Amino acid sequence: MVNDMDNRDNSNEIGTTILIIIVIIAIIFVIFLLLGTPSSGKLSCNAVLVNSLPTNADVKIRVTANGENATVQTNEGVNTNQTIYEAVVSQNGTYTFFATDGKSKESCTASVTNIDKNPPTGSISIDSKERDLAAKLTIKASDDIGLASDAYSWDKKNWSNKNTLIVSSNGKYIGYVRDRAGNITALSYTVNSIGNPTVTRKIDMYTNTSKTLVVDEGTVKTWQSNNSNVVTVDQKGKITAKIAGTATVTATLTNGDLYEFVIKVTKTNVKSITLNQTSIKIKPKGKATLSISKIEPSNASCDSINWSSNNTKVATVNAGSVTGVADGTAKITVTCDGVSATATITVKSTEAPIVPTSANIKYEGETLKYYVQNKSSYYLTYIWMADPYNQIKKLDSNTAKYGKIMTDSELASAGKSPVRATVGEMMNSYISHGMISSSKAAIGYNASGFYVKGAWEPPSDFYHNRSSSWVVLIDGKVTRKRITESDGPGRTIIGIDSNGDLKIYGNAKNPNDREKLYNAIMADKTKNTWDFDPLLVKNGQVNSWKKEMAQRQVICQVNSNNYIMFTTIYNACYADMADLLVKLGCKTAFNLDGGGSTSLFYKKPGQTTVTRVKCSDGSNRDSCRSIVEGIYFVEK
Repeated sequence: MVNDMDNRDNSNEIGTTILIIIVIIAIIFVIFLLLGTPSSGKLSCNAVLVNSLPTNADVKIRVTANGENATVQTNEGVNTNQTIYEAVVSQNGTYTFFATDGKSKESCTASVTNIDKNPPTGSISIDSKERDLAAKLTIKASDDIGLASDAYSWDKKNWSNKNTLIVSSNGKYIGYVRDRAGNITALSYTVNSIGNPTVTRKIDMYTNTSKTLVVDEGTVKTWQSNNSNVVTVDQKGKITAKIAGTATVTATLTNGDLYEFVIKVTKTNVKSITLNQTSIKIKPKGKATLSISKIEPSNASCDSINWSSNNTKVATVNAGSVTGVADGTAKITVTCDGVSATATITVKSTEAPIVPTSANIKYEGETLKYYVQNKSSYYLTYIWMADPYNQIKKLDSNTAKYGKIMTDSELASAGKSPVRATVGEMMNSYISHGMISSSKAAIGYNASGFYVKGAWEPPSDFYHNRSSSWVVLIDGKVTRKRITESDGPGRTIIGIDSNGDLKIYGNAKNPNDREKLYNAIMADKTKNTWDFDPLLVKNGQVNSWKKEMAQRQVICQVNSNNYIMFTTIYNACYADMADLLVKLGCKTAFNLDGGGSTSLFYKKPGQTTVTRVKCSDGSNRDSCRSIVEGIYFVEK
């Protein structure tokens, strides 16, 4: 019985053990079902460079994916389906990859810094100390990553760290430089100084200057400039600097030696420029040419020239060619390297002349027309010219070819008393009469009241004490300039300016005012001046109402082509003459000399004889004073 009980107890213990084992196996099976098959390892990604040394080729990156069912995935999301994948890259940078098992992924990166496809840079220089018999060439090179340990070769076969080469003959030598990535650069240098010692000198010059180079010893065979745009040289060694820059002039001697002159040329700065004309008068659509006639200093030149008009509605300019557009005034400016000069352009349409309704004397030529009307007490001479500046002339006795001012002895021999009142006596004939008969002039007038060079000081008019002019121009030449001297009371100065216009300059008594007025007269390029009084018409309005009666003579401008000469035979007052001239269209009118000095001479068409208006001196009206000064109108 006992044994049976023991057996039953043993059996129960065995059964319990088996049951426990079964439960454990069941638990493990459940876990297996829930988690799957245990992995052979943890998911991981690894990327390494296959070639890590500096290279000029592409680089391989080996990527390994570890783990059950692990594969490599690229940065773009492409699964390579490989556990080991090699990516080829051609640029430096950081590259990212992934290991994935389909459920999760792990990243890994590789930094590429060893790609160098840029060749090294460098140059070859020559050691001048050894140039007589031999030369040492030296390579200087650099590279971002660095040069190889054996970086230099002169034959591309034998590489070493020696960057110099000793040569004993002239020729072209090539050296090679290699960096750690394997990039190679070829450098060359031509040696031509072995056996030909070179002496180098430095010379500074300014543009547009010249000098002759001198070699201290030996005979020069040839001269040569390596940059003829900057410096030219002739075979006598004369060099001329053209533009700013540097040039080397080489003298080769008969023995083979070389002399080098390094010429540094600096531009000569322009300080001032002058135009060929400063005042021009043209018509609409008319043309004129401006140019730079002078540059200071003389060895300066213009690198840049610009032209401009401040009023293109009046005048335009293109490279100095001016075109009139419409009536008005414009300033044309030329700028040379920042320095400017200006010309005034006056554009004016052709003005038709005022032609009298009737005329007893009429003359018409190609460039000059005039009409003389006798109104019993006065003569009105209408004058129209195509170019007044070139046709209004002024004459004094010293320029007349037909007569001269008589000296004291000549006056005495002629039965004249050598006194001041007769200094105006002329030999042969009156100046106005003689002037017309001996020239192309058609009309002449007395214009006394300005200074004339002569035997006396001053023999200006019949009344010697009226010579009050302190400045006188005859045909553009200054015959008198007295800025600081006192010359009597002084009278108003008028003149014909460069546009052919009658211009009133006024009076000036003190030196400062005279200097300013003189500068204004010269700026206008005034050709002739007169000095008398009074101004009768100004800006088309009566300017003088004096009632003094005398025989008178007046010059009046109506427009740019039209003048009126008013000559009275009998006494008249300023006011009456001014009023009549305004009605005739005069814009400016000026009284000239009068009384017994009044004179008017003219030729009739087709005749060579000269008609003279009667004078008022004494009882004999045919007796006129001898006048030493005059103005006349003449064709070209």
